[in-house]
Amino acid sequence: MLHIHIIQKLQAYSLNYGCIKPSGDVIIPESVTYKGKEYVVEDILWGAFYDCEGLTSVVIPKSVKSIGANAFYNCKSLKSVSIPESVISIGDDTFSSCESLESINIPNTVINIGCRVFANCNKIQFNEENDVYYLGNADNQYYALICTKSNENTTYEINSKCQIIAGGAFSNCNTLKSITIPNSIVSIGDWAFNGCIWISEITIPESVTIIGASAFARCGLKSIDIPNSVTRIGDYAFNSCIELKSVKIPNSVRKLGNRVFEGCDQLQYNEYNNDKYLGNDENPYLVLMRAAIQDTCIININCKFINSKAFYNHSQLKMVSIPESVTSIGTEAFCGSGLLSITIPNSVVCIGDGAFMGCESLSSVQVSESITEISNNMFENCGSLTSIIIPISITKIGTQAFHFCVNMTSVVIPNSVIEIGVSAFAGCNSLTTVEMSNSVVNIGKTAFQNCSKLRSIIIPNSITSIEQNTFEYCSGLTTVSIPDSITYVDASAFSRCDNIVYNTYDNAYYLGNAENPYIILVKAKSEEIISCEINEKCRIILSSAFRNCKTLTSVVIPKSVVCIGNNTFNNCGALEKVVIPKTVTSIGEEAFSGSYMVEIYCEAKELPKEWAPTWNQKGGVVVWGYKIEDENKENEENEINPGTAVDEFVANTVNIYAHGRTIVVDNATDGICVYNAMGRLVASSNEVNAKIGINGSGVYIVKVGSAIKRVVVN
Repeated sequence: MLHIHIIQKLQAYSLNYGCIKPSGDVIIPESVTYKGKEYVVEDILWGAFYDCEGLTSVVIPKSVKSIGANAFYNCKSLKSVSIPESVISIGDDTFSSCESLESINIPNTVINIGCRVFANCNKIQFNEENDVYYLGNADNQYYALICTKSNENTTYEINSKCQIIAGGAFSNCNTLKSITIPNSIVSIGDWAFNGCIWISEITIPESVTIIGASAFARCGLKSIDIPNSVTRIGDYAFNSCIELKSVKIPNSVRKLGNRVFEGCDQLQYNEYNNDKYLGNDENPYLVLMRAAIQDTCIININCKFINSKAFYNHSQLKMVSIPESVTSIGTEAFCGSGLLSITIPNSVVCIGDGAFMGCESLSSVQVSESITEISNNMFENCGSLTSIIIPISITKIGTQAFHFCVNMTSVVIPNSVIEIGVSAFAGCNSLTTVEMSNSVVNIGKTAFQNCSKLRSIIIPNSITSIEQNTFEYCSGLTTVSIPDSITYVDASAFSRCDNIVYNTYDNAYYLGNAENPYIILVKAKSEEIISCEINEKCRIILSSAFRNCKTLTSVVIPKSVVCIGNNTFNNCGALEKVVIPKTVTSIGEEAFSGSYMVEIYCEAKELPKEWAPTWNQKGGVVVWGYKIEDENKENEENEINPGTAVDEFVANTVNIYAHGRTIVVDNATDGICVYNAMGRLVASSNEVNAKIGINGSGVYIVKVGSAIKRVVVN
């Protein structure tokens, strides 16, 4: 059966098979049920079936819209794939190195094909014409131009039925001087003509709607007239076209990528108030490319796009007026500027990464209510920003969005936000309060690291895991509320939060909430404890909780526990016996490593898949299928079941000891079995008086009938 991991995405789900590699024939389901709710599978994620060499065929359901990059990379046995007409995008290297793939249909719905999608697919029968390879379908075998047969021609003729030029199709055709794009083409892929240095002119027909990222980068173009049909121009589309002087960008463009004309140093601009624009005859001021160095900027009322780095490092800039015509602000547009305040109108639907990063004087911001994301690094190092109202349109706060906003004192995260990115508020060392709603399902690593004045935090019930260093160095943190929904907490999540007030029970410290103060066992009270009875409401034993407790001899794990972290009982040299109930679904790496004397009795009949392979590395003997005694009643089955162990004892007539590298057994009443510390059988004998040679030193378990004794071999 195909195992999948699911990620919520606007009431739909994306597919990734996770750590278990499927093989044979796979049928991807149209929907999955998660927590009682059904979701449609819309995307196959990046690398979903990466390196699944045993996969022979895949049926993709009609619900899927996109297939991610490397999704089927190096599936060497894959012979057939059924792509439905719902798919509109196929990512880079999707089927690369699928050496058994013989044929594939590209449906008419696909509008984007990435680079190297079929690289090293030597058995595919391409449709060849005029030194160009195509793939298509029964209705149009020339639907997608995949690549050239060689890159040595000076000209190529594209079939008039072709509709898509795939990513990198003509990339680095260094001898190509001219090409005619037929008016059947609707999409020019990423890097399609990248590096075609001898192409000085090209006509893009009115049929084209998409120009991909870096599509004409490093070409020899001298001018370009983009037709009115184009709605999207990708990042770096004409980057480093050093001969390019004249450009016309139509009003039809709805999305203009970042740094589209970066490195085009000979471009001739239209000017308004000394600022430089690009556009067309009807609107010369469509794109603000470079702003003049001045303290005040009034942007033209016909401007639609503020280009990447338009105001980059303009430290003199104090005020800018953004008109309602602007829909997009590019990456690092105002980075390092001297802005004091900014009002972003509701016409703006997209703001690029780092747009206001390093605006150290920026103290007042009014954010557009039309954007859905506070992008990565958007307000990083805005040291004068004390507060911000995050609108309810926002669903994601990006990586380092408010990183080192050192004077921000409070933040209210509205109930529209689903994700808080990595280091989103890290270094906000004046932040005292954070309010989060139950809409948040993911808090990234180090999200609130070094928020040293944060006093309390309530983790919402929607959160299931707290990742690495999330609240590390929050030295002022005293109160933490952990919800019942939590299934995983990284050991470093609250590291160096030295003022947290923990809940106590027996010899351990806990975190929880008002209803259950004992959800997480954080650590032992000291390394000198002898025993610990874990609270019966505890769910998680944190990594390293009992590490180096060298005097610990016994611990009781209740059936409420579901997770035992990495190194939890590492180096507990005196620990003798641990019983693990079957409720424990996860045990981390080296949880019992170094605890050589411990005998581990597991209610599970075999090693669960979610336990780390090294959970008991160099640890004690393990007994599987142990039946835990209930309500202190004697469990007679354990004493007679040969598949389980009993407490150590030696029958009066049996003498077991070690002499050098030999284990000696005198007066054996039954067969003799010798196990190493990992519980593996290393020797056996049926002799009454036996001398059994041992290859290595360490702790060995000798079993004679129902008698068990641990022996140290030096």
